[in-house]
Order: sequence, then C-alpha cells, then structure tokens
Amino acid sequence: MGLLYGHAEYVATVCRDHHIAGKAVTLGKVDVFISYDQYTTMFAGLGLGTVIGGRFCLNDPLIDARIQALVEAGGHLSKIPQNPQICAFQPISDELFFGSLGFTSIVSIDVNDYQGASVAFDLNDRDIESTVTDRFDLVLDCGVMEHVFDVAQVLRNTTKIAAVGGLIVHIMPGNNFYDHGFYQISPMLFDDFYRENKFEIADLSVMEYSMNQYAHPINDPIIDKWDRYRRWRYDYDLMRVYSFGQLTNSLYYTVCSARKTSDSTTDRVPRQRGF
Repeated sequence: MGLLYGHAEYVATVCRDHHIAGKAVTLGKVDVFISYDQYTTMFAGLGLGTVIGGRFCLNDPLIDARIQALVEAGGHLSKIPQNPQICAFQPISDELFFGSLGFTSIVSIDVNDYQGASVAFDLNDRDIESTVTDRFDLVLDCGVMEHVFDVAQVLRNTTKIAAVGGLIVHIMPGNNFYDHGFYQISPMLFDDFYRENKFEIADLSVMEYSMNQYAHPINDPIIDKWDRYRRWRYDYDLMRVYSFGQLTNSLYYTVCSARKTSDSTTDRVPRQRGF
C-alpha cells in the first residue's frame, strides 16, 4: 500500500480543493514514496507552503508548528525498512504527509498488525462498525481493495466509516497489473456504485504511469522506472471505445474521490449502466 509521487499529489490536491482535514483512516499502513525534498516541492507547488529563511513553512501556523515539532523529533521520515527494489531513498512518513494536510488523527486498518496497522480487521467481514467506531473525514484506499476477495464488502465498509461530508479516495490498479491482486478495477465500478448510493463524485479519473526509457531495466528501483505520469477525467463514452485493445504498455490507475452526503447509503447494489 503505497503512494507514488503522482498519487500523493492527487490526494493532497483533492484534500486541498475540498477542504478535507481532521481525521484520516487508511486501508493498510501507507508508504509515501517521496523524499523530503519532493515533499517540499509538491506542497509549495500546491500553494500549501513556502520557504522562509531557508526553512520550509506551511501556510497554516498551527499545522506548521505541529509539523516542525515532528521534524525536530525525527518523525518526518518513515521508520519502515525499505525494499531497495522499490525505493532507493528514505521516504517521508505518513505522519508528515497527512499531518501537513491538516490531519490530526491517522488510523490504519489491515487484516493484522504485521505492517504496523493500528486496527486489525478483515475487510471481507461485515461488522466493521463494531471494531471501528469513529467516523473519518478522509478514507483512503491506495492499494488494498484489489487484494480483498469481497470487493462489494470493502465498498460497504469504507462508506460506513466515512463521516458525512467526508471524502473517500481510491487509487486502484486499472490495467497492466496482471496477478498483482484479485482484480483490476474499472472506473465504472466507482461511477455506478457511488451514484447508486447518492454520493457526490468529486473526481473520477484515469492516471497513466509510463516507463522511463532511460532507466535500467534491472538495477533501477521501481519508482525510478515508472516516473512519468498524467491524469485525465474519466469519460465513459470515450473509454469504452478506446480501451478495447488500444491502451499502451503503461500502468493505468483508476482514481476516484467521492463525498458522503446526508442522503448517502452504503448498501445499494448498482447495475452496470453500460457495456
């Protein structure tokens, strides 16, 4: 469960644009595969901070004070041992990333705690509300759902623990992830499910990661091989025409942000609206 640069930028952008902060929950303990320098570049580019007197400062003074204390304590870098085949540098911590967006509480849910998740729960199960009693402003799944057999139950569980007004963000493998998990997720799943359950779809996009032709095919880590990305809004009519055998050898992700409303439901089963 990890965020590449483009994924992290997407999460930061939707949280900024939709004023999402407070309590966050992630499915799985999230690795944020960006360096501290990349973090400051990203947040400055998003207008969330700037360099003052040689120090990167976040615009919100309360957030900035909390983050500076985290940096001084050494908590800005991940303590999780890194696989050099994935990442050659020490990435930032999830506390730094989410804390800089204004989140003061970060909970992670996984089937067990071997990767450091704070809550042990099998997302195939139906009784998540007996284990997770809080409601969250951000529910983030950046690579868990495709590994869980009962995808429908994952969607029900995530919608149940989202607060009204909160945002559910999915970053899912869409194409060229053969045998990565049980499933590769099409945008239509989110489009139909969230519409049926009266969520506001804030964004539904396709993100394409292309391979760096100058990267070494064996020696370079994955994040150096796949370092170019672009994103475009999902269009059902165009996608169903151009996706049949016409996608490239890039990695395609389905990304979705859906806001829970007071009218939202969690258990309505959609019918595929087109095929």
